[in-house]
Parts: sequence; structure tokens; C-alpha cells
Amino acid sequence: MICFRGRWVLPKVFLAYWLKRRGYRYNRRAFSTFCFTCRGYGVLELLAKAVAGRSTQRINDLSSQFYTVIPHAFGRKVLPPISTVDLLHKKTEMLNVLNDIEIALGMQKKPVTSSKTKLLPHPVDDNYNKVNADREPVSSDSKEFTFVEEYMKNTAASYYKLNLVDLFRVDRHGEAAKFDGHSKLKQRKLLWHGTNVAVVAAILGNGLRIMPHSGGRVGKGIYLASENGKSVNYCGWSGTTAILFLVEAALGKEHTITKDDWTIKAPPQGFDCVVARGETEPDPTKDITWKFDKHQVVVPQGKPLQQAAYKGNRFSQSEYLVYKESQVRIRYVLRVRR
Repeated sequence: MICFRGRWVLPKVFLAYWLKRRGYRYNRRAFSTFCFTCRGYGVLELLAKAVAGRSTQRINDLSSQFYTVIPHAFGRKVLPPISTVDLLHKKTEMLNVLNDIEIALGMQKKPVTSSKTKLLPHPVDDNYNKVNADREPVSSDSKEFTFVEEYMKNTAASYYKLNLVDLFRVDRHGEAAKFDGHSKLKQRKLLWHGTNVAVVAAILGNGLRIMPHSGGRVGKGIYLASENGKSVNYCGWSGTTAILFLVEAALGKEHTITKDDWTIKAPPQGFDCVVARGETEPDPTKDITWKFDKHQVVVPQGKPLQQAAYKGNRFSQSEYLVYKESQVRIRYVLRVRR
């Protein structure tokens, strides 16, 4: 999804270029077939069992089957067997992205009916209306723009000099009602989520989701961060442009971990989220609060400080995990340039 003249446009032309850059070959027929990623997930499930059983022949056969279902662009090179857990996770994450692209392309086919006019809408307006969310530009001289920009710049990665080009408030249809189910959780924070330009439309239309085959260093949940420099690494750039989300997370009582645990599917009993504590965290003395609806939400503003208690652990920057989709509400979408 790309910003064009202040409007958000669903990806199509960008799709083939994006896939090629990541070693996949764009197959329009495959994308027009219902849930071709479902077949890919099925093969990966079988591959996971073969990898666990160290069955070389089975791994080679299933890898070949996967590459047939999900076309890759390796030229004349021999396609490598998917023989390690790490490679399995990478292929699964790629399928999650492809699944979101399928959703975005499906949204383009969805008809939009309106009784206000008999004229056909402009294609840009038509795509804009198919996204299941209201977006409102935030003025660059407003308090909101200022604290978002401060949050971005003070927690940015040293290797990127980001500029905030556009900031939009987001109200996803139906998300508020689900989020209200966690109104008793008072501990709330505005956190970063980086994603690929190609799947922004799907996220705005369907929200941040926990995919059936999701996984990562802190298990099967929605990954958020208190440092922009962490989330920006998950952005898929379109030239010099990237899209980031700022999400209100109802964190509640936090459970701390300091090493990887891929098996987590929910926080321990008595806790509402999991925080993988990093060696750095934005200076809490600089935090501000901003009222969203009826809740006060913490917004970090300080630069990251070394956390002596977590020095030398497995995470350089903190990751915040919730395991219920209803615990997050998208508040802003940012278009940035490097």
C-alpha cells in the first residue's frame, strides 16, 4: 500500500518488483487462485516433521514440492533444501506476508456501492474506500505530530536518518469495540510495529493478526517495540519510503523474559503480556502520557539507556508481546523516508 497524493493505494504494480527482490517469482495465476499460500503452509507443516525426523530424502522431496507451489526466482541455481528450523521459520514468515498480499489483492476486487452518485469513482478513491479504516491527516504543527516525531527520532536506529513525511490517525472499523474488552488493563503504552509496504492495506483492513503459522523468538503473538530502531528492521522499503504503525497496547501485568522461547502461545497465569527485556530501553523519566478515548497511554520520548539489570542478555532492544489480537488498537500510521 503506497501513499499517493495523500491517499493510500493498494499494491499491484509494486508487487512483482517486491517479490523479485526477495527471491520469489510473481505468478499472477497463482495469486488469482484461492489461498495458494494454504498449500504452501501445508507443505511446510510436513517439512517441519521431516526436519525433526532428519529424513533427508523426505526433506528433499518436500522442498521440491514447496518450490513448485510457491515459485522462486533462483535463475539457474539449484534451489536449497529447506532442512533447518531457521529456514523453516523464514519461509513461514514469507508465507505470512504473501497471505496478507492475497488479502490486499482480494480487497481490490471487492465492490464498493454508494447511493450518493451515479458516477464511477476514481480508481484511487475506489481503493481508498475498500480499506476498512478511517484515516485522518495529522497537522505537522500539532502536539500529536510533535510527540510522534520526537518518539521516532529519539529511538531511531543510528544507521537510518528518518524523516516523518506523513502522519495519519487511524480508526479501524470495529476495532474499538473489541479493544474495549480490555478496559480493566490500566498499563498501556504506544508502541512501534514495522511491516512491509506490500501488506499495509491488509493490516488496515484486517488489523494486526496472529497468523495460524506465526512464530518468532518470543512465540506466537503480536510483536511490538518501544524503539523505532527495532521495528524499522522489519519494514519492507519501497525505494526510500517505509510505513510504520504506532499501536496502543493494553499491556496490563508484564511477564519478563531474557532469552528466546519459541513455544510461548500465551503469558503465564496472572500476567497479560510478555516483555523480552532488551539491553536498552527509552529513558522512562522522559515519558509523557496521551489520552486516547478514556485511557491515559504512556508515550516514550527519551533516548534509549543501557539497562544494567539486563546487560548481556539475548535481546538488544525490548520486544513487547501480546497474544490476543484484541489487546492492540492501531492509532497512527506513518510514512517515513530515509
